[in-house]
Amino acid sequence: MHFFLSSRGGQKLSLCGFVYNTDGSNSTTGNTYWRRENRKCKGRLVTSTDQRIIKKTDHDVHGPDVPQATVASSMSRIRETARETDDAPSRIVNKELQNQFPEKFRGYWPKETTVKRSIQRQRRKKLPALPTSLKEVAIPEQWRVNSKGDRWLCAELDFEGDDKILIFCTHRNLTYLCQSSVWYGDGTFSVAPNLFYQLYTLHGVVMGQLLPLVFCIMTRKTHVQYVAMFKEIKSQAEKTDVSVNVSEFRCDFRQ
Repeated sequence: MHFFLSSRGGQKLSLCGFVYNTDGSNSTTGNTYWRRENRKCKGRLVTSTDQRIIKKTDHDVHGPDVPQATVASSMSRIRETARETDDAPSRIVNKELQNQFPEKFRGYWPKETTVKRSIQRQRRKKLPALPTSLKEVAIPEQWRVNSKGDRWLCAELDFEGDDKILIFCTHRNLTYLCQSSVWYGDGTFSVAPNLFYQLYTLHGVVMGQLLPLVFCIMTRKTHVQYVAMFKEIKSQAEKTDVSVNVSEFRCDFRQ
């Protein structure tokens, strides 16, 4: 007997190849009632507070669906891993398939897009609520650093009228940018988060390759905000004794 959670957080139970969903509980005894997931099947269970089976009603018209029960258990483990770790979806799935899921049931495994959506839903539950106004924009401490613990949110600039710029860059990437003699600027609008107008990216040449190094989320594309952005980047470099060696700036200018 194995207890696990559904994609929506509901309790499920797997027993002898059958999957059961909760069907209420007794507030006096604490017993939990279960019905088979297949609604055409009348099989029932009753479990105690210590998860012992105290009553079982079979319905032999429908045989056990071992592959379905196995897939359900595996998907539950995948969702739990997604909630508790920051591992890439592909790594989570590959680990489950290699270490837990039986080879003989591979033909019953869900589509890749289905599994990834399930992982993404679990990840979204960990994210803070999206702000509805710029005044509510407050980056929690755990989101101000990257996965290695390095500072990621470099600066927050506030302007009149609730306008704002968020500059994301690690010290290492800032150093790379300042060492590059040529900077490339590019504004992207379709991926900008709600309440912001554009994501402006600064690229530099690192070991012969052009790489994105600084990411600025901006509410406008005005002269005032651009000047403030570059001044702040220069200020951040000076704070860490990094010399700015840029001699040329290139961009795709759009009216």
